[in-house]
Amino acid sequence: MDDTLRCDYHPREAARWQCADCARAYCRTCAYCSEKPHSSAPDAGPPCPLCSAPTESVGHANTIVPFWQRIPDFFRYPSHPRALAYMGALALITTLAPRMGLLGVLLVFIVMVVFVRYAYATLEHTARGHIEPPPVDMDMVTQRLGVAFQQIAVFFLLWFAAALAIAFLGPLGFVLAFFFVLALPATVMLLAMEGRVLVAANPLRHVGLISSVGWLYLALCLFLVLLSGGSAVITNLSAAVLPMGGVMFVANFTGMYFTLVMFTLMGYVVYQYHEVLGFDVDQENEAEGEDMRAADPAITRSHILVCEGQAKAALDTLSERMRSGSPDPGLRERFQRLLVLAGDGTRLAGHSKSYIRRLVEEQKTGKALAVYRDCLRQVPDFDLEDSRLVVALIQAAGRERAWDLVLNLARGFRERYPGNKRIPEVYFLAAQALSEGQGKDERASSIIRQLLEKYPGHVRAEEMQRYQAALEKLQAARS
Repeated sequence: MDDTLRCDYHPREAARWQCADCARAYCRTCAYCSEKPHSSAPDAGPPCPLCSAPTESVGHANTIVPFWQRIPDFFRYPSHPRALAYMGALALITTLAPRMGLLGVLLVFIVMVVFVRYAYATLEHTARGHIEPPPVDMDMVTQRLGVAFQQIAVFFLLWFAAALAIAFLGPLGFVLAFFFVLALPATVMLLAMEGRVLVAANPLRHVGLISSVGWLYLALCLFLVLLSGGSAVITNLSAAVLPMGGVMFVANFTGMYFTLVMFTLMGYVVYQYHEVLGFDVDQENEAEGEDMRAADPAITRSHILVCEGQAKAALDTLSERMRSGSPDPGLRERFQRLLVLAGDGTRLAGHSKSYIRRLVEEQKTGKALAVYRDCLRQVPDFDLEDSRLVVALIQAAGRERAWDLVLNLARGFRERYPGNKRIPEVYFLAAQALSEGQGKDERASSIIRQLLEKYPGHVRAEEMQRYQAALEKLQAARS
């Protein structure tokens, strides 16, 4: 059922633009990552990130989640606090109205008018791309109240036309009458969009709207029929546990609730097909409920270039962006992954040093250790040169029990950084790595013994002694 055109580079995202020259489809994020300026032509889309030709719109509807996939959302829509409060107040009035005589009849009529007005406002609000019910204010209560009478007039004209068709056209009349019944949702949507009775009752406009939606209009009608019976089911269930007054309140409230669900559904159908229906929306994306903020264009462009097999061009794109001082935290990580992918050892070593320093400063030593590991695979003699970074990575490797990395980092530490106050800690971790990683308990014990002799007052001396004692017991047990 889903015939959505997908982005070539983000298959989970719907495409918004397409390039006729290179036959690529782009989501919003991809479409706006091109380095070329936007064309000044009024109908031209953003330039293609690959060939720079103007792209063409595939239609807003392609990016909108189809209504049949959002049915649960339509039930949540009227459950917004302001909608619930408004319907609750109106339901309470209609429940109490029968006790007020003629005044009650007037109150029920007023409630019907203001609720129909609210239902149409909800339809229009949803059709324009909003995901919350419209506010209840004085404009809502005092303006366009005539829409209730317009709806009655439209329904009367359709039923009158159906009766005439059945009376004078025989079997063909029944076909026309069935069409008029099928067109009822179309009349409601047309009345909301146009606000005119003759437009909403015009069979030609019904045909135009139904053909624009296509055969899914029948699915819409099916959903509306099912929803129309929801209130009766709940009311019947409540009759077994509630007094008559409570049952009346439930009937009035659920009737309004399911009516609002139906109007929300019809509003969303208008939103989904607003381009072909010629209906203007306030915002294209709000009804999607998704954050459409684009990633850094350089990251997106590099992703496209990698997918096209142009790794070097992708690296150059990110390198240029970093030189411009981009604050995007994902930029360096993306550049690092591309360097690993490209196998460029020289650039990888240079970038890794600065990237590891930044990660250590941000106290992301686990991530820094992963960068070091990736770099070491391609550059075996990779050296950080900064003792502070070496110690931070050795500690991280010890926590992760990555003993091979501990030994690699600790190799030659005393010779490279003579007098460093972290020498005892580094070599104690190296001893642990020899024992636990390689089973060389005797050599580990020898290292710890030398550390205790040279640094008897070190803060970790007691811990070293306990470890030394454990190693000696282990060696004695083996012998």
